[in-house]
Amino acid sequence: MRELRVILDRQLSHLEAEKESIEGGIQEINRRLAVLDEVEGWNLLTEPDSAAPEADSMEFDSEEGMNGSSPLIRYSREWTAGL
Repeated sequence: MRELRVILDRQLSHLEAEKESIEGGIQEINRRLAVLDEVEGWNLLTEPDSAAPEADSMEFDSEEGMNGSSPLIRYSREWTAGL
């Protein structure tokens, strides 16, 4: 029983650390969305929405996520420029 408690405590600690990382990622994405909303309100864009970056400008590394760790998000320079 003692060994099981140690294992469960270790797993809980790992999950809590991942939770903090995920929450930080969510906050950063929300911050970036707020910036985009603000800039969009300036009506500076003259291009139609179809000129928006392709969906591949942000990729999820599915192999990382499948191994039990947090998924890795990669941003292109175009996507993160100016944020």
